[in-house]
Amino acid sequence: TFDRAAAKNMLHLVSAWSSANGVTLGQVAVDEKSNEITAIPRLLAAVDITGATVTIDAMGCQKEIAKAIIDGGGDYLLVAKGNQEQTLRIIQDTLAEHLESDAPPPRGTRYETHAVKHGRDETREYVSLPAPKSLKKLGWSAVRSIGMVYSRTIRDGKVCEESRYYLSSRRPSARKLGTFSRRHWSIENNLH
Repeated sequence: TFDRAAAKNMLHLVSAWSSANGVTLGQVAVDEKSNEITAIPRLLAAVDITGATVTIDAMGCQKEIAKAIIDGGGDYLLVAKGNQEQTLRIIQDTLAEHLESDAPPPRGTRYETHAVKHGRDETREYVSLPAPKSLKKLGWSAVRSIGMVYSRTIRDGKVCEESRYYLSSRRPSARKLGTFSRRHWSIENNLH
């Protein structure tokens, strides 16, 4: 929104949302001439994240933010996209190599769900593998696993397919990847 009378942009907030409790733990306003990347560390410093798994969209997929989460006693699950091109390429290449191979994954896991709800027929496949050493060399603090969520949705006869990629400080677990990636969206469905 834009306040035309005052000629001001909307207030942009970054929120810490507890999906387990359905409550906002804290919020920090984004500076008018900045973005979420500068607000996230301030929010992390204001909230006790000890023992928590912090999930953040691609904009927050930053090495400094991952380090702040680890330093705060938490774990992270970060969405990797084009803003971290080299990291995304390593994740995609490692997963593609695994998926094209007939060999079982090294300590990695796979998990699939299927649901028919709200007029959608949706299948999700979760793949989680140990993080390759090349990610550690790039400076990702305490990275332990990578993952992919492939979703195939049929709605009104139309098929939509999407793959999302992740890096995490947690051990490889496709079930946990599924749990945390799904809970991440509760901020959109329950807060916003």
